[in-house]
Amino acid sequence: MAKINPFAPNSPVHSAMFVGRAAELRKLDSCLAQTKARSPSNFMLTGERGIGKSSLLNYIKDVAEGMEGIEKAKVSFLVVDTDVDSGTTQLGLVEKIRLGLDRTLGKTEKGLEFLKQSSEFLKRVEAGGFKLREAEQPPSDERLLEEFAYSLAAVVERVCGEGESSVFGARFDGVLILVDEADNASPQLSLGSFFKLLTERLQRRGCSHVAFGIAGLPELRNVLAQSHPSSLRLFQELVLGRLSMDEARRVID
Repeated sequence: MAKINPFAPNSPVHSAMFVGRAAELRKLDSCLAQTKARSPSNFMLTGERGIGKSSLLNYIKDVAEGMEGIEKAKVSFLVVDTDVDSGTTQLGLVEKIRLGLDRTLGKTEKGLEFLKQSSEFLKRVEAGGFKLREAEQPPSDERLLEEFAYSLAAVVERVCGEGESSVFGARFDGVLILVDEADNASPQLSLGSFFKLLTERLQRRGCSHVAFGIAGLPELRNVLAQSHPSSLRLFQELVLGRLSMDEARRVID
């Protein structure tokens, strides 16, 4: 009887089908544990096309949301996953992250009520005299990130707070923001600068429950460095190579 091939080009596999990458998974588990302990650890996955970057992001997303990881420790993160293309601006990336948080928070009745009462992102950004959807003159990058960091920190405080302060009545261990296809970022997006300034502003506000994970082709290092050379130090880089022969046999089986 013929077997059905579960793999397809350009299609990440479900986490239940994930094979290998034990060393990488341990490091990613460590990033989540560090962030849970209020010492955020960001990561960057790089590798050639089809090597498994998006599949690994899918896996760590499930682990962050409560699936048992390789270290058998469970965590509970609020996860936002998005991507960028050559036309994404800083304003556009802020909007993508905001929409991702809205979708995640809106899955429960308490979350919906929270969004109705306090749309932090829009309130803070529009208070500066410009709107995300209708900006005639885009705000400066620094002003945008200042408002964004303030709003993100407010949301994180609500979802990671103790007891009554939590939106869901239960405390999340942190917020994980994943950005795939990050090597597509244009010079106008200034991706390295975006993450450098945003993380600094979150730290300044005492927000220590947010971690960022990005993935892309090997050129991602240059994309970050050209925007802000020191931005590379924000991320622990995991370079994905080929699976071992034993892992490849497990995939075929």
